[in-house]
Amino acid sequence: MKPIATKIPIASKHNVPITNTSSPAPEAQKQSSESSTGATPATRSSISKKMALIITTVLISAMLMVFVVNAWLTIHVHLKHAGENLEVLADATGHSLEGPLIFMDKKGAQESLHSLRANSSIYYAEVRNMKNQVLAQYSIKKADTNIRALTLMLPVKHNLVVNRVISFDKQPLGTLTVAFSLNSEWESMLFMLLQMAVAIVAALVIAIIMARRLSYKVTQPIQQIVAMARKITSGGDYTQRVDKTTDDEIGLLTDEFNNMLTEISHRDQALRESEAHLRLSQAGGGIGTWEADLITNQQKWSENCEALLGVSAPTSPTWEYFLSIVHPEDRQRLIDATKSHIKNGTPYDVEYRVISTDGSVHWIRSKGQADYNTDGVPTSMRGIVQDVSERKQAEADLRIAAIAFESQEGILITDAKGVVLKINGAFASISGYTADELVGRVPNMLSPGLHTANLFSAILNSINKSGSWEGEIKNRRKNGEPYPAHIIVTAVKDSNGIITNYVATMTDITLRKEAEEKIEQLAFYDSLTKLPNRRLLMDRLNKALATSARTLKHGALLFIDLDNFKTLNDTHGHDMGDLLLQQVANRLLGCVRDGDTVARLGGDEFVVMLENINENTKAALTETEIVGEKILTTLNQPYLLSGYKYISTPSIGVTLFNHHANSVDELIKRADIAMYESKMAGRNTIRFFDPDMQSIINARALMDDSMRKAIHDSQFILHYQPQVDNHGRLLGVEALVRWKHPENGLVPPTKFIHLAEENGLIVQLGYWVLETACKQLVAWNSKPETSQLTMSVNVSVRQIHQPDFVDQVLGILKSTGANPYRLKLELTESVLLNDIEATITKMNLLKSKGVSFALDDFGIGYSSLSYLKRLPLDELKIDKSFVDDVLLDTDDAAIARAIVVLAQNMNLKVIAEGVETDEQRNFLEKNGCQVYQGYLFGKPVSIDDLKLS
Repeated sequence: MKPIATKIPIASKHNVPITNTSSPAPEAQKQSSESSTGATPATRSSISKKMALIITTVLISAMLMVFVVNAWLTIHVHLKHAGENLEVLADATGHSLEGPLIFMDKKGAQESLHSLRANSSIYYAEVRNMKNQVLAQYSIKKADTNIRALTLMLPVKHNLVVNRVISFDKQPLGTLTVAFSLNSEWESMLFMLLQMAVAIVAALVIAIIMARRLSYKVTQPIQQIVAMARKITSGGDYTQRVDKTTDDEIGLLTDEFNNMLTEISHRDQALRESEAHLRLSQAGGGIGTWEADLITNQQKWSENCEALLGVSAPTSPTWEYFLSIVHPEDRQRLIDATKSHIKNGTPYDVEYRVISTDGSVHWIRSKGQADYNTDGVPTSMRGIVQDVSERKQAEADLRIAAIAFESQEGILITDAKGVVLKINGAFASISGYTADELVGRVPNMLSPGLHTANLFSAILNSINKSGSWEGEIKNRRKNGEPYPAHIIVTAVKDSNGIITNYVATMTDITLRKEAEEKIEQLAFYDSLTKLPNRRLLMDRLNKALATSARTLKHGALLFIDLDNFKTLNDTHGHDMGDLLLQQVANRLLGCVRDGDTVARLGGDEFVVMLENINENTKAALTETEIVGEKILTTLNQPYLLSGYKYISTPSIGVTLFNHHANSVDELIKRADIAMYESKMAGRNTIRFFDPDMQSIINARALMDDSMRKAIHDSQFILHYQPQVDNHGRLLGVEALVRWKHPENGLVPPTKFIHLAEENGLIVQLGYWVLETACKQLVAWNSKPETSQLTMSVNVSVRQIHQPDFVDQVLGILKSTGANPYRLKLELTESVLLNDIEATITKMNLLKSKGVSFALDDFGIGYSSLSYLKRLPLDELKIDKSFVDDVLLDTDDAAIARAIVVLAQNMNLKVIAEGVETDEQRNFLEKNGCQVYQGYLFGKPVSIDDLKLS
C-alpha cells in the first residue's frame, strides 16, 4: 500500500499523468448539487417570465405593425379624397370663368371665385389672362397653425395647389390657381389615429395579462418536476414519481423524468449489491483497499486493509503514520517507488515488510495508481494491499530445494495424473526437451512407439503396490533419437495416503550402445534424414540388379534434385534447409512401397529405387511415370518450416534397369543426366533418360574445352550497342562479348555465357571484357566528340563474389588510365541472393572511386525492395521481356510504368532495353523513361562499325 504525503515531491503538470481525474472541492460539489436538483424560486419562475416576455414582444410588434399600416392607409385615403374634390371644384370653377375671360369681365371673374367660399378649406384663388395679368384673386383664410404644429414632426403635406388652363373651343383664355388647406383633414385623421392607438393599447394590456397566466399554467408542471427533484435529492427516496398532467412535450418530459428515477433506483440497488460483493471479495481474497489525498495528506484504509497490516489505524491515518509501521530497511525503497510512480509514471507494484501492533513482521504487496487534475498535478492515489508472507516463505524454501533439485541425475516431477510439473537441467540435457516443452504435458512423447501398453501397465501396478519402480527402458530424445535409460519412479503421497505426485530420476546409460549405433548409422544412413546414404544405396542397387536378372522384371532409378535449394539456405539459413530436407524425405517415403528404397546422396539430391515393376518395358515405363508424377505432386505441396510457408519443386530424372548388364555407376549417371535435362526443360518436371542426352553432355564437354582454348587464343571480341536519350543523342554504349569461333563463326553469348558461369571461366572472361572496355574508354577520351560517352559492362555473380573483385576493377582502371566516372557496371538481381552484405561493401568501395552501377533485367528476378534500397545504384534497366509487349499486354505496361515510378522515387535513372519500334519508345517516353537501348537505335556492332553521331 502506498499513500502519499506532501513530503513526497508532487509531480508537476509537465510530467506525464497516469490519469486525468480529480475530486471536486466541497464548495464545487455543493454548487453542483444545487444546480442539479433545482434552483431558487426566482430561477424557477424565469421560464414563465421568458414565455410572457416573448408573447408580449410578439403582441407589441404585431400591434405596432397593424397601427402603422392602418395609419398609412387612413392618411393615403383622406389625402386622395381631398385631392379628388379639389380637382372637381377647380374644373367647375374653370367653366364658370370662360365667359368673364372672353369679355375680360373682372367683376364676373371675381364673383366666380367667390363661389369657392362654400368650401372652407380653400384659402387662396386667382385668375390670370393669357398675358399673365391678374383678372381676379382673393384669400379666404389662413392655415390652422395648431394643426400645422402638430404635424410639423411628420414629413407630410399641409396644402394642395391645383393649376388649370381655361380654354374655349380649344383656345386658351387664361389660368386658374386654387390653393387647398389640409389642416381640417389632418385634424380628422389625427383624431382617428388617436382612437386606434387607445384601442390597441387596451388590447395589448389584456393580451399581456392573458400571456402571463398562460405561461404560468404551461410552466407549472415543470416547477412540479423541479420540486420533486429537490425532494428526492434531500431524502434519497427514488420511489417517488411526478404526476403526469399533460400529453404534450412536458408530459413526455414527465415520463422521461420518472423513467430516469426508475433507472437510478435500479442502479442504486445494483451499486449497493456490488459494494457488498466487493467487501466479500476483499475479505475472501485477502485484499484490502486504500486511498490517499495528496493535497491534504489524509488517507482512508478499508477494514480489510487494517487487518492485513496488523494495526488499528487512526480515523484519518497520514503518510508519516504509515511509514512508521513499515520495516526500517524497506522504507527508502518504498519512498523511491512512490516518487518514481508519481513523477515518471512507472508502475507502482512494491513489496515490503510491516511491523504489526503485536510486533510480528510480515510481507505486504501493494499496487496503486495516482490521479492527476487537468493541469497535470497529482491529487490522489488509490490501490490495494495483499499479505504475501506465505509466498515469500515458499520462495525461500524453493530456493533451498532448487539447489538439491539440480543434481547430476535427471529428475522429472508430475502430478497424480502424470502431467509434468517440473524437470531439472540434467533431465533436459539428457532428453533434449526444455521445461517449456514438457511442463503441462504427459511425458509420453519421451518414448512414443518404443514400448507396449503392457510395460507401462506393469510399471504402474508396481508403483501402486510398492510405491516405486526401477528398471531400464528406451526413451526417445527430442531429435527422435532413441536411447536407453535407467529409471526410478517413486510415488509421493499425502497424509491420507493419496498419491499427489510422481518423482522420476533418470540416468543415461547409452554411452557404449550409442557409440555402436552411431558407427552403424554413420556408415549406412544419412544423419539428417535417417534415409539410406550412398553406400547403402549402392549395396541395395547391386542386389536389385541381381534380382532383376533372376526375375527378368524391371527396376527404376528416380534421381531427384530440389530446385533453388541454395536460395533457401542463403536467404533463410541452413536450419530451414535442413527442415525442408527432412520433410522431403518423409514425403518420399510416403510415395513408395515398403520394398522400395529412398536414399539421400547428399545436399538436396535424393534417389528412389523401385524394384519388381514389370517385365514389359512399356508397362514398366507407365508404372514408373505414375510414381514419378505422384512424387512430383507430393513435393509440390507447401512446406511449413518453423511457421514459414515455403514452396519447393523437384526436377526428376528417371532411368529403367533390367537384366541387361549395367553397372551401378552407369545407372546413377543416366538418372543424373535425365535429371539435368529436367532442369534444362524449366524445372519441376520429369524426364526419362535417352541416349541422345549423352550426346548433349558430350557436346557440352567439348564446348567447355573449346572455351578454354578460345580464352587462351583471344577468340573473344566486343560489340557495342548505343544508349540514347529522348532526343536521340548518344550517351554511351553497352559492351557485349562475342565469340569469334574459327570454324563456327560469330557465336552469340546465349550459347556460351551460361556454360562459362557453370565452369568458372566467366571470371577470366569478365576480366578481359572489363579491361578491353576500359581501353576503349581511354581511346574515346582523346576525342572531344566521344570523351563524354559512358561504357556499360556486365558483371557476373561469380565475378563480384570474388574476394579480390574490387582490387581487380581498380587495378584495370589504374593500368589502362580509364576515367572511372565513365564506367558503369551492370549487375543482375541474382547478386541479391548470396552474401548481400559483402556485395554492398564492394559496390560502395567502387562507388567512392567514381564507378557507377546499374541493375540489369530489373523485375524478372528476385526484386527485393528491402535490398534494392540499400544498393548504391545509379540506374535501373527495364528488361526487354516487358518492353516487347508493352503496347499489347496491360501487365507488361503496368510493370514498365511501375519500374519508372520506382526509379524516380529512388532518384535513379531508368533505361529501357530492347526498344525496337517508335511506338514502344513513345509509350516509354510518355511514362517518364529517359534513356533507351535497342535495335531502333542500333544493333550491337564492332567498334569500327559503331556510329558515334
